[in-house]
Amino acid sequence: MVLYEIRKLAVNRALSKMRIRVEGQSVLDVGCGTGFWLKFWKRKGAAQIVGIDIAEVSIENLKKCFPDVTLYHDDIGRRGLELGRKFDLISAFDVLYHITDHDAWAVAIENIGRHLKPGGWLLLTDLFLHEGEYRIFHQVSRPLSEYERYLSKFGLKVLDRLPIFVFAHYPHDARGITRKIIELLWNLQAKSLVVANRVGAGWMWGNLLGSFMFLVEAISTRLCREGPTLELMVCKKGETL
Repeated sequence: MVLYEIRKLAVNRALSKMRIRVEGQSVLDVGCGTGFWLKFWKRKGAAQIVGIDIAEVSIENLKKCFPDVTLYHDDIGRRGLELGRKFDLISAFDVLYHITDHDAWAVAIENIGRHLKPGGWLLLTDLFLHEGEYRIFHQVSRPLSEYERYLSKFGLKVLDRLPIFVFAHYPHDARGITRKIIELLWNLQAKSLVVANRVGAGWMWGNLLGSFMFLVEAISTRLCREGPTLELMVCKKGETL
């Protein structure tokens, strides 16, 4: 849960920095999953909230918790997706890097672009790597340049990128001594949790470590201009499109 709270810091910082108004606006949350961000947008005063997720069980569970939210069991990477409306703001947090098929990923960006109003905002997260891509069986994080190229095809301009984590996530996009230092701290966290679990203090140490890392990330993400790992990208759709 602490990791979600750290993510919230970045989103709130982006909303404030870019002066993005949520109150009274329409919001689409892509990959609504547990409903964390549906609740977030609701608390921000969004007038209309819509969620879409590929997992049917997630949508069925969310319908019980959010009877006033329109929910779709569908795939954002499906060609021909049509929700019948456009939105002032679209969030896609920890979603697009789980689309491992490149064509489906490109279609997902196209679908997002089509469902965003001119002048609307897109907030999304990924590693936005400066070199190459990071690929494992359930994740593909693509280069920043590829994101910029595809987003621009659908009228979306990247205005900013804000670090979400510095020390609480593996430093995939760090280089040199910075990478070595963050890797060391990352490994110390992981090993300390293993030791704590072995002696039956995993829950207690996890809470203490989580609280400490929340403070560390709250400070470090404000000091860093660019993150060594997961980042929040802020895009805006052209007014004339």
